[in-house]
Order: sequence, then structure tokens, then C-alpha cells
Amino acid sequence: KVHLIDDFPNHPYHVFDDEDMTELTESIRANGLLNPVIVCSKADGRYELISGHRRKKAYELLKFKKIRAIIVDITDDEAIIMMVDSNCQRSRILPSEKAFSYKMKLEAIKRQGKRSDLTCAQVEHKSKKSREIVGEQTGESAAQVARYIRLTELVPELLDFVDKGRMKMQPAVELSYLDEECQRDLVDSSNTVIS
Repeated sequence: KVHLIDDFPNHPYHVFDDEDMTELTESIRANGLLNPVIVCSKADGRYELISGHRRKKAYELLKFKKIRAIIVDITDDEAIIMMVDSNCQRSRILPSEKAFSYKMKLEAIKRQGKRSDLTCAQVEHKSKKSREIVGEQTGESAAQVARYIRLTELVPELLDFVDKGRMKMQPAVELSYLDEECQRDLVDSSNTVIS
């Protein structure tokens, strides 16, 4: 049941009520759900949505009560990795979405590296840096992954400048090293386009 599915905690990807959502909603109305959502069960009898936030929103807009779902039994870190990987195929991903999702995935991979119950594939990854693993899996260099993750240190207003194309990546990364007060001063004094 749709009402039993909770969004993924700190889900870094935005679900916009835009033309793409209208198209998805109409496609589901006409053709049904082509790909089920992926959820994991929670202790309270509810479910946590790992993949399919846009599809779930479309179902809510259509007022459908039930949605086809695949229920997986995985750890929190595996859920984070699956959530990020399933969203990497989106046609439009904002820099802030990449920043927070790469950070979440990097932290999950690091935590897995500290575990003793790793599979063979996971053990192979131990010789690589976590940023390299994220980079290989997302098609980015390790340095670019690091730059995106630095964006998570920006105050929301500056990060919004990056998302809206008002600030380029490199200046944003440089500004991320300033403390919050300095960043806020910059936002307050900024009435022009930053580039």
C-alpha cells in the first residue's frame, strides 16, 4: 500500500512537480507501472523507499492505493548504495543532488570497508580509495567526486546558486572552505551574478 511507504531518510534527489512528472503520471495512467519500486521493510511494519520516489509521487497524484514493489532485505549501507545507483541514470541531476548522494555513498562504502563480513567483490574494493570506487561507478573521476562532495559544505543559498547555474563548480568548491559566517556574508552582499 502506498501509504505504508516512507521516503528514504535524507533522500538527496528532488521530486519536482513539473512537466516530467506530468508525463510520468500520464504514462502510468495509460500503461501502468513498467518498473516496480524497490523498498525494504522496517521494524514497525512500514516500508522504506529505496528506488522509485518519482513513481510513488505519481501514484499519489493519481490517488492509487497500491503500487507494485520489490521488497529487499539489505543493510542500511547497502540501501544507500542502491538508492544512489538507481538514481544515477536520471536524465537531469542537479549538482546538489550529486553532492549529497556521492557523500552518502562514499560514507556507506567506507563503513563497509570496516566490516569483517564482506563479500569477495567488496574485499577487492578495499585496495582502492572509496572516492575511486564512487567515481568508477558514476562515470566521474575521483577528483570530481571530491569536488562534488565539497559542495555539501556550502550554505543552502550558495548551493542553490550552483544548481541554478549562477555559480560555476570551481568557485563554489573554493567557497566551500570558508566558514558559514563568511559564506552568509557573501550571500548577503551578493546582488549580482556570481561566476
